[in-house]
Amino acid sequence: MKVGLIISIIAMTLGSCVTRQDGAINQDVEKVRALPVEELPRIPADWNAENFSAIIGYRFRIPDVGEEGSSDVFTLCRDGEINTRLLEKYQEEKSDLSPGQSNSLLSAIFSGGEALPHVACYVPHHIFIFYGADGEAKRAIEVCFECNGVQTIPTLAESQWRKHDLKKLALLCFDLGIWPLDKNVKQYVPVFTEEYFERKSIESKGEQAGACNP
Repeated sequence: MKVGLIISIIAMTLGSCVTRQDGAINQDVEKVRALPVEELPRIPADWNAENFSAIIGYRFRIPDVGEEGSSDVFTLCRDGEINTRLLEKYQEEKSDLSPGQSNSLLSAIFSGGEALPHVACYVPHHIFIFYGADGEAKRAIEVCFECNGVQTIPTLAESQWRKHDLKKLALLCFDLGIWPLDKNVKQYVPVFTEEYFERKSIESKGEQAGACNP
């Protein structure tokens, strides 16, 4: 009789422990589910890196006046076409992107967030080209780090215009070895931001005040 009672007590105790343990585990799971999760950019399916046999980043120079292709606004992406012939002529450095680097590129382009201010200049020196299995250039992302300008083929949806992570793109170019050696990537920030214009406005007012009160 006593033995049976003892066994019953032990079983009840173990059952209680298991129930409490399961409850604690369930609570922990709910806590994890409630944690904020970093939102990853939604990349359009037709831009998925797996659709291409290679993605290559290039740095190129702008042709001088009188050289082939020179114009007031030089670009390798014009009228929906990628001018690979001029790229071959003016390229300075190039590097294949690894799968991880390809994801970083697309993440930076489709980052979303606040749109960078529009600036009426465009002097690109970098382009990323997506190649198909036939070796033909299928898509391109051209970047001007001097004015936050990005041009793509095909053109992005208007909702994505100027919403790019330029800092991430600059670090990617540095990692690929196509960042200009005369510029410090660690000090790079997208130049034409709202803060930039606010600072310029303050500096301008300070100069005017100084001129009136020498």
